[in-house]
Amino acid sequence: FDRHFEQFVQVNRDLAAKDAYPLIDQYNLFKPLRQADPTGYTALMRDGFHVNHLGNLLMARNALRCFQLEPVAVPAGWENDVEQLPAVIRQHF
Repeated sequence: FDRHFEQFVQVNRDLAAKDAYPLIDQYNLFKPLRQADPTGYTALMRDGFHVNHLGNLLMARNALRCFQLEPVAVPAGWENDVEQLPAVIRQHF
């Protein structure tokens, strides 16, 4: 999985660079998190490939940072979910 997914990500990077399109490379954020805490990382995932509500929130906050915009707040009721994340992941919220 990793090799094929990394190839897919690299194709996106190459196409964006070739045509000078902006690219928010979410994989650059998620890969180190997975490597640092593979078990905790699963708290961001719906399955092995798709993110859940916390993963989507992390991606949204990362995209907003890339555009130098204020991050969205953690929705009411999700605070406990975020607190349960490992520190290496939680610091990105």
